[in-house]
Amino acid sequence: MAAAAFLPVAPVGATRAGGSVGQRLCRQPRRVGAAPAAARRGRPLVTAGAAKAADDAEAAAEAAKTDTLLEFFADAAECGRVRFVVVSAGAVLESVAELATPPQTFPIPTKGTYITFKTGGGTHEAHVSVRSVASVKLSTEPAKVGGHDLHVMRLLGVGGGPVLSLLVAWAEGEGPGSYTPEAVAAFGRLRAKYGDGFTL
Repeated sequence: MAAAAFLPVAPVGATRAGGSVGQRLCRQPRRVGAAPAAARRGRPLVTAGAAKAADDAEAAAEAAKTDTLLEFFADAAECGRVRFVVVSAGAVLESVAELATPPQTFPIPTKGTYITFKTGGGTHEAHVSVRSVASVKLSTEPAKVGGHDLHVMRLLGVGGGPVLSLLVAWAEGEGPGSYTPEAVAAFGRLRAKYGDGFTL
């Protein structure tokens, strides 16, 4: 009599690829048309169309800020030579140059538009991130040392901290506070147009 053939049977709860037998049997098929898990849990879904609309709105806002700053710098160029001042936690960088040359603009991926001032055959360069500037403030105030007037244009960030300061430079060959009448008059026209400054 031929021996009976027996097939191996996996014990209850034994694990195979994809989980135990019991787990696989208990799984429920996903309903056709059911919402994704993220939506069922109340998390918002970002569609490709919504993401593009947000990107377009951000680009339009940045373009408007760039145009406003370029107009301001064109007006400020009438002041002639200005002192660029950047202050960090441990250093102060100053450079004197003119704003007469129209600044260049260029985009940097993930960082947005930058405005570049380049004069003196490349001996002076300054790059300003449009995204970093939230407002511009104008003031005439006494110097901390010497007491002479300073005519200041400050580019401020979102938190109110300085991004870049531009000070009308005194006449070449003269000492602090000795401005040309043309420079003082040009700064006065800036104050007449922009007041104490503007928000971007």
